[in-house]
Amino acid sequence: MRALELLNEVTKLFNNSPYDQIYSILNITSATTGCSKVRFYIREGKEYICYAALPKEDEEKLLGLHIPELTYIKTINKVKRPVIIDSNFDDNDKVKDLLNQKWFALIPVRIGDGDGFISIDNPEGDLPEGLEERLKVLNRLVNECFYNAEAKKVLHQISITDRLTGLYNRVYLDEMFPEYLNDLSNKNESFYLALLDINGLKKINDTYGHNAGDQLLTGFSTALKHTLHSIDRDSIAVRFGGDEFVIIGKGTKEDAENLIISLKTKLSKRNTYINLDNNYLISLPLNFSIGYSMSVSVRGLESKRILNDERLRRDYMIKMLVQADKDMYEDKRKDQNVLKTSHR
Repeated sequence: MRALELLNEVTKLFNNSPYDQIYSILNITSATTGCSKVRFYIREGKEYICYAALPKEDEEKLLGLHIPELTYIKTINKVKRPVIIDSNFDDNDKVKDLLNQKWFALIPVRIGDGDGFISIDNPEGDLPEGLEERLKVLNRLVNECFYNAEAKKVLHQISITDRLTGLYNRVYLDEMFPEYLNDLSNKNESFYLALLDINGLKKINDTYGHNAGDQLLTGFSTALKHTLHSIDRDSIAVRFGGDEFVIIGKGTKEDAENLIISLKTKLSKRNTYINLDNNYLISLPLNFSIGYSMSVSVRGLESKRILNDERLRRDYMIKMLVQADKDMYEDKRKDQNVLKTSHR
């Protein structure tokens, strides 16, 4: 298999699951080297554990096989190049005994902050001619695949994260919403959208400047994240835009109302500190208004249409947000009436 053909095969892996990517790499490695036995190991502590194997029927007995971290494996990880170990090494070697191999070759692999290796062997055959050159090509392409997959994951994380607050952003909400609709349709699991709005942010910006407003946003976001985690770890907080935040979670109307009561109770007791330009600290309460809406059950053909049509999914979410917005402004109106009454 030529390098260009290999590259084309590797680039197809990006749309697959991590396990499918590994399995595809093993297939490519087997076809390129002409070796029937290919295994992938990942380091966990001081041992390497078999993660996937070819042929497929060997997987059940090989998965979870532990290999001690031996000196030559440490050396291979440092040089970051494929190494061929032939049949001349010590007959008492633990790895050889474990795998029952006449010879094997290793391709070291970098995986994020960790490492692993691909083991290639053919217990009954001799070293294939030209194997070392083919391993060099495989080493470059396989490691580029892992590097690019890691870079893609990092870029995706950046794309779904709000830069100011560190919460998820609207992009992530758009990505996750179909999953909630799918569970609603197939499992009849209802969900809710809660919409929060910080009270008085404009006044803070006008009085102390936008830097103070940004500090209020980050302080509120941190408090919201931690408080939400203590109430319901499965709910997700999103900065929707400006001073508005969205919480999406599975549950009944009662669950949503209990969540709102808990947030109101716990966050109203907390303050955030704002550092003004003159290094003067002021303490501000975390005042906010909140409303929510519940999912409307969709079944049969209607659910299929919504799940398969991006525009219909967006319309569904917008209707929930509009209803939550109305409920939120009703909460804001109540807070204003209470404030007026208290000043009479």
